[in-house]
Amino acid sequence: HFEVVRSYALMLLNSGHTVTIFTNTITRHQLTNVLENKVTWMVDANLPFTEFLNEQISGIDNHDFIICTSPQSHGGFFIQKTWTSKTFLVVHDVHNDYDVWHHLSIRTNRSITNLLKSVKYYFNRYYRKRLTARLSFDGVIFPSVCMYDYAKMNYGIKNAMVLPFLWNERI
Repeated sequence: HFEVVRSYALMLLNSGHTVTIFTNTITRHQLTNVLENKVTWMVDANLPFTEFLNEQISGIDNHDFIICTSPQSHGGFFIQKTWTSKTFLVVHDVHNDYDVWHHLSIRTNRSITNLLKSVKYYFNRYYRKRLTARLSFDGVIFPSVCMYDYAKMNYGIKNAMVLPFLWNERI
C-alpha cells in the first residue's frame, strides 16, 4: 500500500500535477521522508478514519481525479459516495478482482492456507465487495503493462489504464 501511494504521488508530481493525500497517521508516518514537502497532507487527526473522510468529502471531490487503493475498507466509503471527480481503482491482483475461484492453487505448500482464506472471504462477502467496488469506479489502474494486457485478453477489461511502478525497486 505504501509503495503504491508513494509511487503514484511521485509519478504525478513529476508530470506537473499537484497531489493531496487523504490518509491516516500510519501511512503519513511511513511516507514522511519521501513526500514530506512535495504533497498536501490531509491526516485523520485522531478521528476514526471513516469519520475523517466524511468530514473531508468536499475537499476530496474537489480534485480532478481520485485514485483509491482500498475501496472496500472503511465501510466502503468510496463505494457509497457519488463523486463528481473521476475515480480510479488500483487493481493489485487481477485474479482477486476478476476471477478468484479459477485461480486457487492446491499444488503449493500454502494451498491449505489459501483455500481457507478464500472460503473465509467467500463467507464474509469480500469478493462481492471487491466486485461492487470495481464497478463503482470510472476506471481501473494497473501497475504494469503485462497486467493490463493479461486482464484485457482474459477478461475484456474496459476503462483501464496503466500507471506503472515497481513493486520492489531492488529488482
